[in-house]
Amino acid sequence: MSRRWTLGGTEPIRCNSPYIPRYGSIDNLRLDYSVGDSSRITCDNSADSYNLQCNSDGFWTGSVRSCPAPVEAPEKCSAPYVPRYATIQALRMSYDFNEQITVTCDNSTTQFTLRCDVHGLWSGPVVSCQEPYRQPVRCNSPYIPRYGSIDNLRLDYSVGDSVMITCDSSTDSYNLRCNSGGFWMGSVLSCPSPIEAPENCSAPYVPRYATIQVLKTSYDFNEQITVVCDNSTSQFTLRCHTHGLWSGPVVSCPEPYRPPVQCSAPYVPRYATIQDLKMSYDFNERITVTCDNSTTQFTLRCDAHGLWSGPVVSCPEPYRPPVQCSAPYVPRYATIQDLKMSYDFTERITVTCDNSTTQFTLRCDAHGLWSGQVVSCPEPYRRKTLTNCRINCSVIYLLTLWKEDSNQQC
Repeated sequence: MSRRWTLGGTEPIRCNSPYIPRYGSIDNLRLDYSVGDSSRITCDNSADSYNLQCNSDGFWTGSVRSCPAPVEAPEKCSAPYVPRYATIQALRMSYDFNEQITVTCDNSTTQFTLRCDVHGLWSGPVVSCQEPYRQPVRCNSPYIPRYGSIDNLRLDYSVGDSVMITCDSSTDSYNLRCNSGGFWMGSVLSCPSPIEAPENCSAPYVPRYATIQVLKTSYDFNEQITVVCDNSTSQFTLRCHTHGLWSGPVVSCPEPYRPPVQCSAPYVPRYATIQDLKMSYDFNERITVTCDNSTTQFTLRCDAHGLWSGPVVSCPEPYRPPVQCSAPYVPRYATIQDLKMSYDFTERITVTCDNSTTQFTLRCDAHGLWSGQVVSCPEPYRRKTLTNCRINCSVIYLLTLWKEDSNQQC
């Protein structure tokens, strides 16, 4: 037996309240129990029970069991869903648990049973009933095919009535009979279309650069015409076909030869020259364009549309001699040796700071402007003279005479 030691000796360990399973209960439940105490746990929804005993270690011994959940009281069911074309005898607003009802189809002997289950739900097969058969008493007007006709057409016909449909363009015919379902029974045939009388043709389309001899506003069926190209011996025949349409080949005629037109004076690119420039040029005449500043040349030709054809070439700008630069700006505290009023292109000068060894170079470019680094020079250092020091000391001495411990010195 396990015991715990205290100042007065050994004391047995007590047991806490035992675990009580769900749906179980215990009589006279306490917060703690002495060693050797027993307790009996009984299930609420059955006769099951088991005993626990507090041992010397402060633990409960015995079988720990689970108790069954309580059986819920069944709920009532509301009136069930009645399918279309079905009937329930003695339909009520509510039904008790396990109560059954029989659903009967209106148009047959089919029946199925529903039972009120737990939780107020109906169980059983989901059955649909067929729509009751309704016997028609008449048929509507029958379908009449195209190019067919019927004698004494009516809006409706009695069951058993027959009609004959006859084709307009042949001796074909067929019978239809109104059955008890309100439908027409019999063979449905198509009728051939009637042979239409040929129509006249209007004046046909005349292709460009072509001519029709004896052109009229209308032509009879099967009449033919001949289309002749203006610029060649080519010709083709058209025939007035059925429905007033022309049949035959679709032929195009070549454009007649047109004498070329002249070209006006061409565009002369910048920095280029054309020898013997004129106001107009004949077809296929050529001119040569020469660049002023190089030996580059290109040729233009006057085409049949009065336009110039040939390469589009640009000429380089001619070389221009550079200009001179005037005397440059001299920064403060700097000096330029041998300063002049003007300088030639690419000529350079050196600017030197008066108070340091710093130097920078300026260059005269092709536009008569100076290019180079822009540098500022520092102001030269100036030393104070003794006279200034004496004057400053005298002023300071006069201003501090009123002080007893003045030790102003220069």
